[in-house]
Amino acid sequence: MKRLILLLCVCVYSIGRAQNIQQNWYIPATVGTTLKYAVYNQEGEITGYSIVHTDSVTQLAEGCWRVTQSSVQYNANNRQVGDTLYAETVISGDTTYVGINRTMQMARAEVQTRGTLIALPSTIDRYTQFPNRTLDCTVRIAGLRFNTTTEAYDYQLMNDETLTVDNRIYNALKFSYNTTTKVAGRTEQTFVTTWFAKGVGTMLAVVNNEQTGESNTTKLISIHYPEQ
Repeated sequence: MKRLILLLCVCVYSIGRAQNIQQNWYIPATVGTTLKYAVYNQEGEITGYSIVHTDSVTQLAEGCWRVTQSSVQYNANNRQVGDTLYAETVISGDTTYVGINRTMQMARAEVQTRGTLIALPSTIDRYTQFPNRTLDCTVRIAGLRFNTTTEAYDYQLMNDETLTVDNRIYNALKFSYNTTTKVAGRTEQTFVTTWFAKGVGTMLAVVNNEQTGESNTTKLISIHYPEQ
């Protein structure tokens, strides 16, 4: 379940008046933008990669958009692992609702995840309130099916920092939050630190498993814009 928060970057369709508000969305601003992430274990070794591509943006209503991205996972040897995953984010007014709507294929299991991880208004300060969120999962394994829920809570805006990718400097907000997941009679808790930037989305995420003491880091290492 640790990867639930690692593939949450989306971008938008550049048409008409949307150009004026895209700069406030916590997602890339151009369809076709490709983000590449590297995943590190706690020893600092690369264990895999993720390539995230913006597929489409649909205007649902006045001031409301849905952005869809696809992502492909690779191991450390650049071999694809599992099926293509999909994520959806909704932008309503000036708020980016970073969501998950995807199916993950593993060795003997399939995990379908739905929900919103965090809502990010265009203006955020230390007084901004972030309500708890819920991610609903359906797990199929060995012919069995069961449901599980992940609770995300205790969101805190820690500070703002600058991060550099491809020699470009981005202003990012550093958040922390906790998650609790109950799966097959056991409870898994994680502490997450993540950095979000306007026009990009997730730039960096560190997930610490409270039970095992393990941690992994997902870091944005390159951004390719379609005009480049």
